[in-house]
Amino acid sequence: MRQTIKRKKSSSNFTIINNDFLRDKDLTLQAKGLLSYLMMLPDDWVIYFEEVAKNSKNGIRSTRGAWSELEAAGYAINRRITDEKGKVIRWQKEVSDSKEFLNNPHCGFPHVENPQVDNPHVENSMLLSTYIPSTDITNDLNTKDKPLLPKPEVQVANFFQSNGFGMIGGLIAEELRNEMNDFNGLTNDQQESANIIIKALSRAVENGVPTWNYAKKPLKDWYDKGIKNVAEIEVLDLQRANQKAKWSRNRGTPKVKEARPNFEEQNVAPVSSEDLAAAQQALDSLNKQFKQKEET
Repeated sequence: MRQTIKRKKSSSNFTIINNDFLRDKDLTLQAKGLLSYLMMLPDDWVIYFEEVAKNSKNGIRSTRGAWSELEAAGYAINRRITDEKGKVIRWQKEVSDSKEFLNNPHCGFPHVENPQVDNPHVENSMLLSTYIPSTDITNDLNTKDKPLLPKPEVQVANFFQSNGFGMIGGLIAEELRNEMNDFNGLTNDQQESANIIIKALSRAVENGVPTWNYAKKPLKDWYDKGIKNVAEIEVLDLQRANQKAKWSRNRGTPKVKEARPNFEEQNVAPVSSEDLAAAQQALDSLNKQFKQKEET
């Protein structure tokens, strides 16, 4: 029989995964493809949907949809990590090629680090995770897990969670990261991008509405206007304040309405036809005199 499936024989640069999820009829091919791709990555890889999307024709929305499918099927989870006092210190995304691993994270599945071609352990699972920063991220938590996000993103997360916006869940974390990436395209400076986002969060706090939905509105406006730093935001605020003050002054100045004379109420003596004729004769005489002077 002619061979219909052909494989490249490799002694390196290959991945060993569990076939169970590939046989799972409840998963779409898109979800299976995403999980296969993630299983190729190193165990400590930080998952960014933007980076994953760059390696396929699928966009970020499609990638997130496939991730949600894996979560619903039990192959992915966004786990809340707490300290000894029960306080949330971070959120950790986990993905596995086996549902058993996520359902029982302490089952002790070994990691495949250096697979042997002659005796592959297909039962072994590979775990990838990403860390969401919290207000405690800069503290010494006596843990080997260190924050994997750049410092500017940590600053945003710290401000977010320490000013009444609540904890950063998976969706908000992705949206914050997307805002950082969008403004990075304008500023080419992560710190300046973080400053802009913190400015929007500060404005929400000042207005007594510390919610992410409220803070997103000025961010969209600033991005559409091509704002590149906080100084430009302050200039924009000043222009708006001056325009508002001018409009308020114009609105408060009363308009002067000129009174129209009421000739009917005025006591005007009637003019006779003889008087009108004499006035017209005098006017004609003056015009004749002016004309004679111009000719001379």
